[in-house]
Amino acid sequence: MAELRKIRWGLFTAIFLSISFSSIAILSNSYLLRGHFIWYTAPQPKIDQQQKILTFRIAWYHQNSEIHYGISKYDPTKCDVPNCLVEQNTTLADIVVLRHSDLPYSSPIEKERNQIWVLHTGECPHHTIRPPSKWAKHIDLGASYMEQSDFFVPIYGRVKLRKAGTTRNFTRILKSKRKDAVWVSSHCNTHGKRENLVKELAKYMNVDTYGTCGKKKCGKQYDDLKKCAETFVQDYKFYFAFENSICDNYTTEKLYSLFRDRAPIIPVINGPRDVRKYLPEGTYINRFDFASPKLLAEELKRIGNNESEYIRILQEKDKYTLSDDFQLKAVYKFQCDLCKYLRNIHNGEVKKKAKGWQQIVDEGQLCVPGK
Repeated sequence: MAELRKIRWGLFTAIFLSISFSSIAILSNSYLLRGHFIWYTAPQPKIDQQQKILTFRIAWYHQNSEIHYGISKYDPTKCDVPNCLVEQNTTLADIVVLRHSDLPYSSPIEKERNQIWVLHTGECPHHTIRPPSKWAKHIDLGASYMEQSDFFVPIYGRVKLRKAGTTRNFTRILKSKRKDAVWVSSHCNTHGKRENLVKELAKYMNVDTYGTCGKKKCGKQYDDLKKCAETFVQDYKFYFAFENSICDNYTTEKLYSLFRDRAPIIPVINGPRDVRKYLPEGTYINRFDFASPKLLAEELKRIGNNESEYIRILQEKDKYTLSDDFQLKAVYKFQCDLCKYLRNIHNGEVKKKAKGWQQIVDEGQLCVPGK
């Protein structure tokens, strides 16, 4: 009987220790995020056991329609950090993304302990609204179209090589073009002084101007090339894709739409200084490469009258494209980058960045005045 009792006691002890160590194993794999647990049923050999995993949360506070659409389509499984979700409640979020233009008209929300606030803008420094002090003192990082910002969000897109497509008869296309250049704008007094550049160029070549700032009209939304694309592409050799400000990395739909729509017209741009970093050379003509508007106009007229030279530039431009879903991809990238940042902090791979949002509103460092 004594031997039997020993066997029973040993069996009981083994079962007890097995259960205890299993519980410890489960708890050792449990994480606490901002005071709340995330539970799920994980597959285990033979049986399912309830475990807890770390989940990061990103809240988007008062974003525009493009951001909201992109976030609504976001699939966390396509990011390297799938355990990172979009959070509606800012008090539960690890990161809160704030839209620059909304802050002056909104009362500050409460910033939770260890929470990170990110200021987002798609505008150049001249047109990004600096947050009021009641918001600014709590903001940590910045996100914008600028590659040097804490989070790079290519909301205007980036061109890429086009897959092999149909060939085009550029000789026939050029023969239909009877006019020199066209400019379309509804903002007539700009930091970049593009209106002055157009006036100077018009002294030395034929320039047709459309929109509020011009003498001609075509369509209702003057800044939308698509409204009048057929007329412009068919009749004109050059399209003035001048931005309202000359700031690093600041190139918008004025130029990118020409790649997206595969428009057979040569774009002329007014910078910025670092445009060669992200736009393929030989696909555009940059005003910054010329000492004066007169010299630029003379070069445009020379190219426009030289069939082989004009077609060479069109062929080079036609090698590149912009996908139709570039904005959706930009939002996906933004959300995923935020998730990676939280993961890296949690893993001790990076430290929290110092307040870097000020650089996206620093026009002195990022912009140059127009003439």
